[in-house]
Amino acid sequence: MNMKNDTFGEIAGEIRAAGSILIIPHEHMDGDAAGSAAALCLGLRKLGKQAQVVLEDRPPENLAFLTKGLCVPVSKVKEAPSLAICVDCSDLHRFPKREKLFCGAGKTICLDHHKAEQGIADLNHIDDTAAASAELVYFLLRELDVAFDEAMALRIYAGLATDTGNFLYSNTTAQTHEIAAAMMRTGMDSNEVNVMIYESESFAKMRLHAAVLAKAECFAGGMGIMGIVSQEDLASTGARMEDTEGIVAALRSIRGVEIAVLLKEQQGKVIKASLRAKTFADVQKICAANHGGGHVRASGCTIYDTLPNARRLLLAACEKELQGYERNH
Repeated sequence: MNMKNDTFGEIAGEIRAAGSILIIPHEHMDGDAAGSAAALCLGLRKLGKQAQVVLEDRPPENLAFLTKGLCVPVSKVKEAPSLAICVDCSDLHRFPKREKLFCGAGKTICLDHHKAEQGIADLNHIDDTAAASAELVYFLLRELDVAFDEAMALRIYAGLATDTGNFLYSNTTAQTHEIAAAMMRTGMDSNEVNVMIYESESFAKMRLHAAVLAKAECFAGGMGIMGIVSQEDLASTGARMEDTEGIVAALRSIRGVEIAVLLKEQQGKVIKASLRAKTFADVQKICAANHGGGHVRASGCTIYDTLPNARRLLLAACEKELQGYERNH
């Protein structure tokens, strides 16, 4: 990565000097965005700061417990804060309805673990070697000398667990486990996280997953698999788009699959794609070519076209990536 990171000490200095602080996770929050934002908010409140998490959409039902009591809708924010911190996103397009609020703050900070060529804030700490943004929030709160309590620890742990697939993915490091262990030593109940996030699913979500898996298509001799969520699927199952969480991971878990793709049809000609690789493929490269990004093994992009055209585009790109591997091995 070419950009220079600001230190946690420099970022902590800006936080200590700030009055009102708004925390901005990306839209369509996942567990890391929700957990990181909530843990940071709780930590800043322990320092006596006026801190809130600002949202532009509703949290997924299974993650709402992480941000409960900490959030305010962007429509209710009437003036720019002295400090705005975006968490788990280093792209202004990831929070479009809050971009003006963020950029209008007295000072801005970005904390993220996704690859970025340049920062979007006055101070940036972007580390794509971190397993989750929760790791960065942990180190920042330590720099601020905030004592971790069970509530904060539970949210840091949730961020780590969800972005590492419960510590199964290749982004899991010794540091990830060390932070998780430190959080568990506060007395937090890791089983509560697992039950709330993974064992509190709606029947509509289960029906949607079943429908997508039933229609999934294999390609490249079984090394690739693609699932599609259409607006018709949502209507027939009674599910919401946020209920697609976990489908692409399930597709990747199939024996022999290296690249899993999930296409999600939004309203109009907008297709959101999630790509995951298991061991060797570079899906970040595929998504970057389509104005997206993320990590080598987990990335996403948005394609402004019809569902059939998006399918053909990504199918060809994934087959090319897998053919390249077959030629070299």
